[in-house]
Amino acid sequence: MNVRWGLWVGLLVCAPLAANTVRAGGWRVTELRLNTPTMEGQWYASDSPLARGLGIRAGYMALYTIEVLPGLQYTLQLRVPRAAERVRVYAYDRWPLSAGARRFALPSGPVTWPPRARRISYRWRIGISPRSTGTLLYLMVWFPRPWPSGPVTAPVLLVRSPPIVPTHRIGRGITYLDGPRDLLLSGESGAVSYTLLPAAPAVPVRSARVWTAPRDLVINGRFSAGLRGWVPRTGADGRGLEPTIGSQGLRLAPGTGVRSQLDADVARARTLVLWADVRLGRATSGDGGRTTGDPGLTIALCLRDEAGRRHCGRHSDRIEFFRQGKGNAATAVAAGRIRRLIPAGTWYRFQIDLAGGPSHPAHIDSIDLSAGTAGTAWVREVHLIRGGTSDAGD
Repeated sequence: MNVRWGLWVGLLVCAPLAANTVRAGGWRVTELRLNTPTMEGQWYASDSPLARGLGIRAGYMALYTIEVLPGLQYTLQLRVPRAAERVRVYAYDRWPLSAGARRFALPSGPVTWPPRARRISYRWRIGISPRSTGTLLYLMVWFPRPWPSGPVTAPVLLVRSPPIVPTHRIGRGITYLDGPRDLLLSGESGAVSYTLLPAAPAVPVRSARVWTAPRDLVINGRFSAGLRGWVPRTGADGRGLEPTIGSQGLRLAPGTGVRSQLDADVARARTLVLWADVRLGRATSGDGGRTTGDPGLTIALCLRDEAGRRHCGRHSDRIEFFRQGKGNAATAVAAGRIRRLIPAGTWYRFQIDLAGGPSHPAHIDSIDLSAGTAGTAWVREVHLIRGGTSDAGD
């Protein structure tokens, strides 16, 4: 087994099971939506066990993430009350705790406060390099004291594209600043997972258009076109249950699933990032799979490795998500399997680069999403992003 793969699989499975001081799912990260002002956030002290390794001075921080497109320009806006003028913002080229993550401190001034102004807006211009292998921009908002709760004092974040053009109007309380203009976002080399806080719009706005992740091998991975590209599998209990599409994405009733044929050659891919946003419903039968070992949701890949061996059916490479709970059976590690305990009822993001995995995939035949028998599961989006070839220089 690849040594690096073995190490992170061990950490991935054992860490949430070995300690109750840090809940499964770790960080709660607020998900921003393009062109939608958001005033939500989970704040952590810099001495929190979760924050160790970030290298942030004493204070409090909140993490945010947004999907962006390589090659485009954006405006990041932060609107805060006057009492919060010591706030600072950092941008990251990947998950902040990943090995090799680069942090960019965004400039904070000079700032000119209009007379009697109660709030001010910082606007940074940020450009995403077209050479990026990742599509997630991470942002940290830092403040030296606990942030006061309530809508009056809450920071309001907005990411806009196309970027906002400076108007230089006097007295508006807007400070225009430069951020990185060619930020190279990196795909993850190890496993990353966290609980997603859904965006809470500060004002009602229309949703931004849906875009397709570059080099995504999965067709209709956001299910915006219904089940196009997916073949449903009905429940085994004979009641005719079928997967459905709703406002939360793909809904998998107990025992149902969907499959998509990919037929993709990935032998020379530098990276192969599997990314999924998933949610498990409460258990509706039995103990939620804790004694039977039945996962609440499984993402399975049928593939051929570099030696031509097939990993399909019972031997497919798979990610298994179990409902968090005392006595859960998700404690063993099997070849080609990754198992995660996640809290029911919350969105959870999982990412991993499969290119360096033990199976060394050369060809992906299909991807299968299936719910367990104990409850409903949702998949808001799933992607398999191929990050260029090892010899093409892209």
